[in-house]
Amino acid sequence: MTKVLAFDTAAAACSVAVIDGDTVLAHESEICVRGHAERLVPMIQRVMRAAGMTFSDLDRLAATVGPGSFTGLRIGLACARSLALAADRPLVGITTLEAIAHATPEEARSDRTVLIALETKRDDFYFQIFDASLVPLCEPSSGNAEALFDALPDGQLLIGGDSTEKVLALLGARAKEATVSDDTIYCDAAVVARIAISREPLADPGQLVPLYLRPPDTTSPTKTDAQTR
Repeated sequence: MTKVLAFDTAAAACSVAVIDGDTVLAHESEICVRGHAERLVPMIQRVMRAAGMTFSDLDRLAATVGPGSFTGLRIGLACARSLALAADRPLVGITTLEAIAHATPEEARSDRTVLIALETKRDDFYFQIFDASLVPLCEPSSGNAEALFDALPDGQLLIGGDSTEKVLALLGARAKEATVSDDTIYCDAAVVARIAISREPLADPGQLVPLYLRPPDTTSPTKTDAQTR
């Protein structure tokens, strides 16, 4: 069996899990728009205690690489790299879009295209489209409704992620072809851990980098701004 510690801080939740093969030994998740930095390490400590494990017992670590919140991603990836180096354990990065797609029930995916759409706090989406077997039909993307709909094939849809209501509103008449996967709004660290078992670890924890699909909603100070400070 492969023992994995995984966590996610990419969006409006903080999730940590330890699994041994298909068995979830310990799991904790909390909705939090902010405060990932304060919650993550204590949550890891509690989950490791509940699993009855030390870091030396683990076979690998895994973390989500995005897309998601810039601040949340930085916190999660910094923690993952630090723990992997300190414990001398291999590290795997998983996208949030893939993790949410893998959390959709197999029976709900039957004969449907899976659309995972995540909130960006703007008018666009982070999204990725998969077939019923979860083979990606496009790369992780950032775009407006037009870009999303241009990428969608015809047919029945299963929608997951935290932008489902927004997507349904924009689908119009095609919303009749769509089903919402209610249990896959946020990323689940237990799913991240399961995916990580079959993935090749990074050669170096420093190779774990965030998946940014667009620049942050900030601008550098102008010369005039700097002079007035």
